Amino acid sequence: MEWFYKDTWLFKGTVAENIAYGHPNATREQIIEAARLAKCDSFIRKLPQGYDTIISSENGIISQGQQQLFNYCSYDTA
Repeated sequence: MEWFYKDTWLFKGTVAENIAYGHPNATREQIIEAARLAKCDSFIRKLPQGYDTIISSENGIISQGQQQLFNYCSYDTA
């Protein structure tokens, strides 16, 4: 069983960097697969630069719910 916190956090960096957080050797393919598993890939691809879009918890580019999904993605890259 895994636990996920309701509080979300993102650091200022690209979508891909946030998904790969804690997994510095994650490949682009692993990052995309983690996003697909967490149902994030479709909205990520709609962002201005897709996986290379700069995001943070404060910049308002993505919603609170999308931020929670990003946290799920980072667990999936493990």
